[in-house]
Amino acid sequence: MIRQIAQHLLKKRLIDDKYLFLLNSPPEDEYIAFDTETSGLNTKTAEILSIGAVKIVKNRILTSQSFEVHIRPEEPISPTSIKIHGLRHIDLADGVPIENAVKRFLYFVGNRPLVGYNIQFDVKMINKTVRKITGISLPNKKIELAHLYRKKKRGIFTRKTFLSWI
Repeated sequence: MIRQIAQHLLKKRLIDDKYLFLLNSPPEDEYIAFDTETSGLNTKTAEILSIGAVKIVKNRILTSQSFEVHIRPEEPISPTSIKIHGLRHIDLADGVPIENAVKRFLYFVGNRPLVGYNIQFDVKMINKTVRKITGISLPNKKIELAHLYRKKKRGIFTRKTFLSWI
């Protein structure tokens, strides 16, 4: 019942019906692992420089079904940022505008759960543009791998632990 109410509220806020697919139930046993490279760590001021994603179906990473896009930055990239991700301004000169990149990302991801390491940062970065395009934030379930990694390092990670996160 609560899920239905939430879905109804999201539908009302959706700017364009062509993004209704984001609110459907996700396919079973399908996930999207994704990451962004950004110009900094401040989600309010940083820009997304690239987005990469790959589809996971039934615990298999489908490298043939991947997504990668470079985004043309509006501001110069700092030397510190370049040292972290290796993306220089010249590497992004043929990049696409952020709105085009995020629209393509939405169609690739669909309504599948999102998997990532420190995923809240990446989702926050993506949502800045997603909200402009759709009127809502990404409604996808998010699975944080940093917690699972820490549990594995401490020796308390099991299949049951993983499945409880999904």
